[in-house]
Amino acid sequence: MDFNNNDEIAQIDVLVQQIAERLTFPTGILADMGGTGVLQLDLGQRGGADDPHDTAGIDPEDGEDSYWWLDVEGGTHTVISTHGIRTDPTIVARWIEDTAHAEGCPATIDISSSASSQHYIDTGRYLKHGEAL
Repeated sequence: MDFNNNDEIAQIDVLVQQIAERLTFPTGILADMGGTGVLQLDLGQRGGADDPHDTAGIDPEDGEDSYWWLDVEGGTHTVISTHGIRTDPTIVARWIEDTAHAEGCPATIDISSSASSQHYIDTGRYLKHGEAL
């Protein structure tokens, strides 16, 4: 698929939202405005305000298969899955959840029982399960 394929970007954005709804911990949704423009999952920040966040996502295909990935601290360490764009979102969510826990992503730390069922966009506004962006 073409790297700039708007249909594929829209498909990825929907998948990211579906995966966020399946996670058991709160996660932000942000856009990769410096790169592909697709939505990504914000898995929290380990350091101060200027430190990069842990993120998870998938890039549009650029003539080759793309796989879901998880970046620790802005990509200082990246874990790449075997799951592609056609993998069921529930399976991808389970992989992201397991990997985020294993990597100690800040979003996996239970901040409160009520927050665990909510997701937020990078503006800090919380989205309830099923609520559109």
